[in-house]
Amino acid sequence: MKADELKAVLPRRIRRPLGVTRRWLRALPSRTLRQKTELLKSSSLEPDEIDLLSKVESRISPRDGMYAGDGEHYFRVGLSAIHCINEALNDAQIDSIRNILDIPCGYGRVLRFLVHRFPRARITACELATEAVEFCAQTFGAEPVLSSEDLTGLSFETPFDLIWCGSLFTHLDAAGMVGLLELFRGGLSPNGLAVFTTQGERVAQRMMAGEYDYGIAKEQIPIIIETYRQSGTVSLRIRT
Repeated sequence: MKADELKAVLPRRIRRPLGVTRRWLRALPSRTLRQKTELLKSSSLEPDEIDLLSKVESRISPRDGMYAGDGEHYFRVGLSAIHCINEALNDAQIDSIRNILDIPCGYGRVLRFLVHRFPRARITACELATEAVEFCAQTFGAEPVLSSEDLTGLSFETPFDLIWCGSLFTHLDAAGMVGLLELFRGGLSPNGLAVFTTQGERVAQRMMAGEYDYGIAKEQIPIIIETYRQSGTVSLRIRT
């Protein structure tokens, strides 16, 4: 019986502890270290990627929703983020990075790379989940800051030379996006740089083709796509 089928027939009181145990087992430090080691042997990595990955902490929190057991994918996402950051810094001709903000930091999928890519920088880990912020502080030595649903009320004591924002715009409506951009403007140093990710045309095509629904109800997808085509953003929150 597959995991999804088993989940459907088991009572919630049994499913929950089984789920916790499953997440704990797949995130065993020995397992995630082995996954990292296997990726280091990959011929697809560049020498600088191998050097960086070799320094990165392989321990992953069992609570990390970005880790579903596939260590290669998990670590490759971190490498991809660093690649984007490197290109942006190079284009902006920025050499010195002293203060970094990772928002939302999650359980450190990218932050674990940032601490080694910028070993002399002070890194702030900002996230809504208290456990995630604490994990990043304890595991990677980041400065913990609890985030807020209302981004307009969030402020920091020190301006940042670099803000990394992965996959937050994808959860916001148009007003929330404006609030996040305002946060960038207020939180960056005079020559600072914000690097962020969004969804775009490829995601729209995948949703319309039925390849992947991103957890969105089928009947809501045409509404989202139409709004995106008209405005370039999705200006409503979708509840699923």
